[in-house]
Amino acid sequence: MKNFKEFAAGIVSYDKSLLYFNEANFGLRENEPNYKLFYSLNGEILQLVNEKGENGPNTILCRNLPTFDSYSDTKDGWQIKSGKLLIPYAAPIELKNYSQFDSAEQIILNDYPGHMRSMLNRLMRKESFKKFHKLEERLRKLGQALKETSTEVVEMPLLEVIGFGNSKLADGDAALCGMLLTARSFAAGKRFKVNWYPRLSVELRRLKHRSTIYGQNWLGFALDGRMTESQQIFFKTMTRDFESVDEMVLAKISGNKTFNGKAFLTGVSNALDMIQKQIY
Repeated sequence: MKNFKEFAAGIVSYDKSLLYFNEANFGLRENEPNYKLFYSLNGEILQLVNEKGENGPNTILCRNLPTFDSYSDTKDGWQIKSGKLLIPYAAPIELKNYSQFDSAEQIILNDYPGHMRSMLNRLMRKESFKKFHKLEERLRKLGQALKETSTEVVEMPLLEVIGFGNSKLADGDAALCGMLLTARSFAAGKRFKVNWYPRLSVELRRLKHRSTIYGQNWLGFALDGRMTESQQIFFKTMTRDFESVDEMVLAKISGNKTFNGKAFLTGVSNALDMIQKQIY
């Protein structure tokens, strides 16, 4: 691996959750100029992202990403133990020496975001969202099933959403992340009843193995309430619900490719619909 010293010196920030990792044998799986994705033997992911990207779960944000030789042994054998990033043939990196990003920050929603709901409806009527109509239908079926008392009735609609779509983070998985994080924020506020949220969480923990390893990780992040920096900004904006700010944040989330922003918003929209129907 080239430029190790530049990489270590140029770390901007890291996800605080990495301090509590004890993961061994990460191996490089995606080697893009601005993005490096590692998988561990336990199925966890580690992401190295250029500073033009954003903070997020299991992410280290860097000014200078490492460059890997074609046959370099350092593509494998990376470890995170006791707050240290351990790379073969290199000095340990003490993560605590760098700035932290907390992917597990809790957002609390006490009021229904009427402006955000209206603008999201308007956004989803645009041409770029037409491809998500089938996903919307599947999410509505899942929402209806979650209101039923029978335990078994949720499984099939949920399986129709998990892993649905061809994106790196499947449309269905991104939408489920949107549903979970929206419901979790309302549940934390305790003003609105979100009775279906615990049930969705339990069933999804049981069935998320039906997605790809990458999808399983993102679903796991959402189940634990962990978000990227732009997702946190989105939900914080929702708590204030100022029309001019909402529009800008929605546009940014919609174009986000890291977590499949349009599909994510489709899930948020479905969750807001379900919560609204319980209010009125």
